[in-house]
Amino acid sequence: MCETPGFVPRQAAGREVKCANPECLVPIFTAPAGKSASKPDESVSAADDDTQAGGKGTLIALMLLVAAGAAGGGFWYFNNIPPETSEPGITAGNVQSGFGPTDTPAVVSATPPENNPVKAASDVPPKEESDGISIALIRKQAPGLMIAAAQEREDNRSKPFCRQLTAEFFASVGQVDQALAELKQLTQVGPDLPHLHITTLVDLWQHKQGSAPASPGPQLNEAVQRSSNLTATDPFAVDVIQALGCALVASGQTALAETTIQRLWTPGLAQRLRLDQLQCRQSGTFTLSANNTWPVSLDDESNPEPLLIAGLVAAGHSEAALAWARRKTTLSERSELIVAWAVGMKTKAEAAAVEKLSTSLADEDPAIRAVVLARMAFVDAAAKSPTASESITLATQALESCVAPRVVSLGEIKQLYRTAIDDVSRWRLKAQAQADLIGALNLSGQLEKARKLFHDALASARSLGPGRDDIAQRLKSTRSQGNAGLIQQMKSSLELTSDDAALQAGQQYVKKCQEWLTLADQRARYLDQIHRWGIAHGLGSESWKDIRERGLTGDLSIRDPFTSSTLPSFLFLSFQAAGNTNATGLMNQFLPAGLPIDTNEQLRLRTGTALSSGDLQAVVQAVRADSNARRDRDSRFARRRILFELVGIAASSEYPQRALTLVASIRDPRLAIWQEEAYLLLAAQLAANGRHAIAWKYATNGNRKPTERVALITGLLEGLNSLAPQTAPGT
Repeated sequence: MCETPGFVPRQAAGREVKCANPECLVPIFTAPAGKSASKPDESVSAADDDTQAGGKGTLIALMLLVAAGAAGGGFWYFNNIPPETSEPGITAGNVQSGFGPTDTPAVVSATPPENNPVKAASDVPPKEESDGISIALIRKQAPGLMIAAAQEREDNRSKPFCRQLTAEFFASVGQVDQALAELKQLTQVGPDLPHLHITTLVDLWQHKQGSAPASPGPQLNEAVQRSSNLTATDPFAVDVIQALGCALVASGQTALAETTIQRLWTPGLAQRLRLDQLQCRQSGTFTLSANNTWPVSLDDESNPEPLLIAGLVAAGHSEAALAWARRKTTLSERSELIVAWAVGMKTKAEAAAVEKLSTSLADEDPAIRAVVLARMAFVDAAAKSPTASESITLATQALESCVAPRVVSLGEIKQLYRTAIDDVSRWRLKAQAQADLIGALNLSGQLEKARKLFHDALASARSLGPGRDDIAQRLKSTRSQGNAGLIQQMKSSLELTSDDAALQAGQQYVKKCQEWLTLADQRARYLDQIHRWGIAHGLGSESWKDIRERGLTGDLSIRDPFTSSTLPSFLFLSFQAAGNTNATGLMNQFLPAGLPIDTNEQLRLRTGTALSSGDLQAVVQAVRADSNARRDRDSRFARRRILFELVGIAASSEYPQRALTLVASIRDPRLAIWQEEAYLLLAAQLAANGRHAIAWKYATNGNRKPTERVALITGLLEGLNSLAPQTAPGT
């Protein structure tokens, strides 16, 4: 079942059907029942149909009005948004500059105060005792309940899903016969889903390895065979990359691992969200964090290989992991994987890990050493480790050996034409290391050093290339004059006499401008990420100073495109949420009107405030309103990520029951798979925090659907297993 629209005959309602999408992860599911006379439950998507409720006459009249006013009013509308149609609390109207009133809270409850908002069902702090629900009891009864849930027909969205999770559980604890029995059942209920066997087969292979060096085996060979028809667009592809990739690298089949990853990985929103879920499960946090204790990636690109490296180290294959990381030749790729290896080694807390890390870094480029040591410092600071101070010192010293910042000045046409474009990898890595160290310094209370380093990091980012506005304007001007104008310009600027030579020089000039534009885009992305990271670490005032100096200047050669991004809005929302009216007043005074709004951050703050007050109805209403306003793919996945974050926040709060109630409140059928994924992470987080009784009671309640129960129990068992270190193969 996925989000692919389709038609289900009335007689198929309530029965198992097959999804029309050939790439659906779980194509066999139970079709929703037909409409009943009773009023449907309110859901996040309930308002999706509200816009279609009006009569055709009204719709036609509106279309005529829109058509009549489109030509004359289109430009006015997009540049002059009336205050009464804007979101409360952050207005971009034509009445004033900036983002609107400074005395309006950034986060406005979706429920008026007089409406008595619905609170969480169990809005009292949980008792410390487990009401007789012991971990031993859960471990004993859980497998039977999972099998029973997989056998249920009523309200069972996907029997294959239930069988898959049950088989994976038995394989993970070494119960081979039970795992094989579940795989047999999986074949019967999902004969056209061979890839759902892969993770279980890999676990069975790993169980057979013991302490001996890993080697190929029949289960691993079968897993490879079952992956042959899987495509990169399949939602399960990320899971297969992680499980099968680790096994292939550990068993020495690196070439096959390489081709498998290349075949199954396609960067995208769905893949990135799934990758982050697997990462938080592997790390044992079980929550998608949005706070400043989660490392930042300035590249803002997803890559499955760091998670694969971490999995190899956790399974005891650190040598294979390091060799896999070192196969990369580019500094950026190599540093990313060595960082993952180093953090994994530190997590294992072995006595020889520090010495091994030092030895391994000795021959690496200074930029790579700086990135690794800065990430280690950040990890130590986030964990409040007693070694944080020493780690910060080592990272600071490593940065001193990195390349110095530069000023990229293109000058006139002759200078731009003759200036060579250097490899900027070392500036990128230096900026990344500085960003991690900024976080480490802030988390360690060294705010003044963090402020200075923030501006140093911005200088490193500006070393990547020219300002985007400058090079974009040059390229636009060159293209607008045509070949004849370009030839004359090259003749004049480069002192050429031949038309052919001038045309060839002009083509090289345009190509070089395009290359500079690519670097300018990288510069803009890095600056944006560093600013947001600094704001998250309390450096909002420093960020505003830089935005004002470099984003509002009239000097095109040094101007950065801040006002065309949502960065000013992000900063404004941060100030507003903190009640800093002086800062919001200054921003409104100096910024131009009509700047883009960071709607993701706006939704995150609004729902977070509602959640903290226990107003779950307001959370649901805010998400529903956003889903009506923004229907693009990026926004859909942004909402899902925010919901994951909210669930994790609620689970770690004084009122964890709110998390369960929140997940249950999302009744959109299109989010059924998200709901099960959220239940799994939530139950694991509760169990890892010693709140297993709450999750167990909820999972075993008679109102749970089979797939929900299996997901909850799977998460519970994962969370409990994270409490005690497991003996891994190869250790």
